[in-house]
Amino acid sequence: MMPIEIGERGSKLLAADGFMGDHYELKYSTPAELIRFLEAGPPRIVILDAPDDPPAHLQLVRQTIEEQKNSWQFVSSYPVGDQSPIPNTEIRVYRLQTESTPGGP
Repeated sequence: MMPIEIGERGSKLLAADGFMGDHYELKYSTPAELIRFLEAGPPRIVILDAPDDPPAHLQLVRQTIEEQKNSWQFVSSYPVGDQSPIPNTEIRVYRLQTESTPGGP
């Protein structure tokens, strides 16, 4: 059987909101809660962009990576491009290291 990779939007996986984006609410409130959720699922690759005003779920992911550095492997970064309103920004890619990840903790 071939492995299947699925892309999931952080806004849908880590938060809930109404049809029009109202009533936004985080599903996890701490880095510890988030890392438990992520480790319980399939292997994860996280792609972080750099919006001007990051939503709460993106702030939580950044905080989780910062506080749990040994659980994450930096994979690569890519420049956002000349069209970005934020100079010198980049998209960063991380892989969550789990017991089943080759080279994991």
